[in-house]
Amino acid sequence: MPPTIRIDNEVMGHLKEAAKENDLIFSTPNQVLRKILGLDSPIDDDAKLNQGGQENRIFSSIGQRHAGLESVLELKLGVSISSPLQQLRGYIAREGGARQYDSTPIPDDDHLTEAQIFVINKLGGRGVPEKAVQEIMRRENRVQAALQRIPRDASVLSENQPARELSELLDVLLNPPIKYLSVSRTTKILHRYRPHLIPILDNKLFESYYQPTAVLSGAKISNLPTQKALDCLRILKIDADANRKILEDLAAETGLTPLRVFDVLLWLNFPVRNS
Repeated sequence: MPPTIRIDNEVMGHLKEAAKENDLIFSTPNQVLRKILGLDSPIDDDAKLNQGGQENRIFSSIGQRHAGLESVLELKLGVSISSPLQQLRGYIAREGGARQYDSTPIPDDDHLTEAQIFVINKLGGRGVPEKAVQEIMRRENRVQAALQRIPRDASVLSENQPARELSELLDVLLNPPIKYLSVSRTTKILHRYRPHLIPILDNKLFESYYQPTAVLSGAKISNLPTQKALDCLRILKIDADANRKILEDLAAETGLTPLRVFDVLLWLNFPVRNS
């Protein structure tokens, strides 16, 4: 019988990071360790390790691997999102650029670099023009200072959010405006620095999701860039709060944050329109 090795949460956290870096998020801890140790491709021993029937994938929630993961997300618009885990797995498997976007590490000191800006091009669509990157980099110190006023664990799912600090951060890049730097591109850059708080506000979802949800909720979305982003965040929070448990379960299963899980599911389930 294989030996049992007990590890603490910190070690498990490092294993999860290694799993994301090596495209092994649906693998077992044993498979990830083999990769880290430079051993041959995983052998059949994983089947033996799971003799009790529990798969123990590295991102599984112990004891609830399947519980709730295929629940249906119900949105205020009356839209139901079914088979969310299957959808997410398909997205992760086929979107190599998105995997790279989500797994590329950011500097510990929140320093903004050109490489961190260009990584958003991995999501597809129009890239950030060089002239825009140059202007963004002129504001890098202000971006870093604004980021450091926002806790790294700040979350859209929290009851209290750093609204003022988030507004100041968005303002650094959006006011005065930088040519070719939309709200969408701005949030793609900043999401990776605060992945629990800042959603990717895709322009293509504005008419099909954000605006209709705002109307149904009796809310308004400003045309001013910074306020528009904050208004969209409040709209998204309505549905994120209502589906919190399933989003957290899906996040544990995929290695994404609950907010990124919701971003992806919205993008997959609402019609996109060129803007």
